Parts: sequence; C-alpha cells; structure tokens
Amino acid sequence: MKGIIRACGSKAITIQTEQYQQFYGPLENISEDLLKYLDTDILRKTAVLVTFDVDYSQYSGEIRGKKRYYANNIKLDDTIII
Repeated sequence: MKGIIRACGSKAITIQTEQYQQFYGPLENISEDLLKYLDTDILRKTAVLVTFDVDYSQYSGEIRGKKRYYANNIKLDDTIII
C-alpha cells in the first residue's frame, strides 16, 4: 500500500492514503533510510511518499469511524514524480 507521512511523533508516524485512511507506523517498523528524514524539516515542507504493509490484526484508535491499523515494513517509495 502507498501513502504519505501525515504526522511524526517520538514513538510513531501517521500515514495517510489517497482515500484519507490513516495507519499507525511504530518507529520499529520504519526502514533505516526513512528514519533519517524524520528529524528534519523535510516532512513539514513536502509530502513524503512511503510504501507499507497493513497489519489488520492490530489497530491504534479510530478516525472518522475507521480503525487506524498498524503499518509494517514502512519504506520510502521509489516513485519519482516530475
């Protein structure tokens, strides 16, 4: 699945898809190449596209009546938009 990083905290990120569904991404599920961007200003200035797997067995709260399922194997997407 693909989405953008919507928010970043000290323990997790929130990923949002084009359909506005959100996913909870604990830091331990994020690849090393993506972790280096989390402490920078890049997330405030641009949409960072990521790919991830959804874990439907766990969720962290709900938003707009939809469960915020866990995201695993979170990586930078290699799609380049020109």
